[in-house]
Amino acid sequence: MDERLLAVEVVNSMWYDHLGTRSEDRLDYTSWLSAFLKDWNAYAAPDAKQLEQLKHLRALLRDMLDLTTAGEPVTDAQLNRLNAYMACAPRRPGLIRQNGEYKLDHVPAEQNWDAFLAETALSFANLCADNRIQRVKICRNSVCKWVFYDDTKNGRRQWCSSDTCGNVARVRRHRDKH
Repeated sequence: MDERLLAVEVVNSMWYDHLGTRSEDRLDYTSWLSAFLKDWNAYAAPDAKQLEQLKHLRALLRDMLDLTTAGEPVTDAQLNRLNAYMACAPRRPGLIRQNGEYKLDHVPAEQNWDAFLAETALSFANLCADNRIQRVKICRNSVCKWVFYDDTKNGRRQWCSSDTCGNVARVRRHRDKH
């Protein structure tokens, strides 16, 4: 799957190293935040209150992912909070050309911070509605916490990276045997 997922990238803005020795909230780094927002065509840099809203949304998405990756349903209260974010920016239909074909798309009716939050929430909601949420996983390395979309054919990927977290697990398993 080549599609990047805004909700997943927002959740991963809270970064943990694969050894469990460091973590950082990348939203607190102006240069990282600016690059992230530019990459996602966000409309403006957030003020302190808006940044706090994004952090609250990120926490909600992480909590919901903790449930869905454990095979549990999200709560009604979580759904209500997610819906409240999506309600902040109505969408309007638009016909676009993509790869020589026409596609009906729905874009934010306004370009503001509420629309960015709504698009982030909508990114998560689409995963749920399209029944792809079971493909969104949290790395099995308990200290990593990286969220990824499992695009493997059998849907059995366990690690964010086989070279880092997968290797750490293999080394731990080997040490435990000896």
